[in-house]
Amino acid sequence: MKRVYLLCCLMLFCSSPLFAYEPDQHKLLSSLSIKLFNQCLSDEMYSLVIDDQAALDISEADAGEDTYLSKAVKRVFNWHFYNPHLESRQQYGPINRSMSKMLNDIESDIRAADRFIGRLAGSALHFIEDVTVPAHVMPVFHGPLPPLFLLGATGMYGPRIIHDTVDDWPVAYQHFLIEIDQLSERDPLCLRLFSNEPQLLLNTLPKKGDIAVKRNPVLFFVKNTALLTLHALDQKIPECTLQWRFFWDYDYHHDYFTGYRNEWDDQLNIAFGDTGTLAGECKMTQEKYENFVKARHWQAVVSGAAFLAAYKMAYSTGYGHD
Repeated sequence: MKRVYLLCCLMLFCSSPLFAYEPDQHKLLSSLSIKLFNQCLSDEMYSLVIDDQAALDISEADAGEDTYLSKAVKRVFNWHFYNPHLESRQQYGPINRSMSKMLNDIESDIRAADRFIGRLAGSALHFIEDVTVPAHVMPVFHGPLPPLFLLGATGMYGPRIIHDTVDDWPVAYQHFLIEIDQLSERDPLCLRLFSNEPQLLLNTLPKKGDIAVKRNPVLFFVKNTALLTLHALDQKIPECTLQWRFFWDYDYHHDYFTGYRNEWDDQLNIAFGDTGTLAGECKMTQEKYENFVKARHWQAVVSGAAFLAAYKMAYSTGYGHD
C-alpha cells in the first residue's frame, strides 16, 4: 500500500505535463475553432454567435484540463489517450489509460444542463484537439516520469523524460486566420459544420452501432477526429515508401502502447522533426513536417468548430435532450 500511495503522490505531483498539446497551443486552437464557427454563421443563425466572454471561458477551460489543480487527481487515474480500436485494452487496475471516462462525464454534464456552457465546451474541445496528436491515438506514452514508475505505461525502464515534438509545434495562427476570413456561410465547409451529421470522415456512411452525434456529441467528434488522425498516419510520407506512422509505431509487445521508434531502434538516427535521411531514400525536410502538423492543427480547428455547432444548435432545436 505504501508503494501504491507513493506512486499516486508522484503521479499527482507531475500529472500536469501528461498532455497532448501544450496549454497555450490548446488556447490558440480553440480560439480558431470559435473564429471558424462565428465566421460560418448565417444572418438567420447569428443569435448563436459565441461572444468574447464565452470565448474566454472556452479557452480557459480547454487549457485547464491540463493545468487546473482541481482536475489533478482525475488526471492521475484518467489519461488523455484514445484509440477507438483499442478501447477494450485501456483499463489497467484503477487507471483508465483512455480519456473515455472523462468524455462520458462531460457528456453527462452537457445533457444535464439547460443551456450552452462555455466551460463544458472548452473541456470537450480539449479532448477533440488531443486526438489530432499522433502519440495520443497510436497511442504512445509520453510524460514527465521515468517509465519505471508508470506501471502499465511502457516497457522502457530508463530515467528519461519523454517529450513529443508535436505537443508544442507552432500553430500557423495567422495563416489559419486568413483562411477563415475568406470563408462565407455558403462555403461547403461552413455548410458541413451545420449539417445534422457532419461528414468529417472520408467516404463513410453511418453503420449500425455507430455513435450518434445528437446523443453523444463529444464522443462522436473525438472518435471521428481520432479516426482521421489514424487515416493520416496511414498515408505515405511524400517521396517516400514509409507511412507517417513509422515514427510512432514501434511494437515492443505492450498490451496498449506502441513506442517512439527513435527511442527503441538503434539504427534510426532521427526523430520526428529532424531533417535527414529516414530510411533508404526517404529524406525528411522541415516542409514535410510543417505540412503534416499543419493538417493536424487544421483538423483540430474544423472538428472543434463542428462540435461547437452541434452543441450550440442543441439549444435552438431541442437536440440533445431526447
